[in-house]
Amino acid sequence: MPITLGHEVAGIMAKLGTDVTGFNLGDRIAVSQVRHPVEERDWPLGLGLGFDGGYAQ
Repeated sequence: MPITLGHEVAGIMAKLGTDVTGFNLGDRIAVSQVRHPVEERDWPLGLGLGFDGGYAQ
């Protein structure tokens, strides 16, 4: 099944959740998120590498 790419994304903070700290509206941000494999034979998973990434809606 195809997935949407985007494991490294950047943008401008447009909304904040109620529990978010350390960020402000308008902040420029970049994210590179990968979950490393639990076992040696597993592939790394993360945004765009196992489920929809930053280019998804």
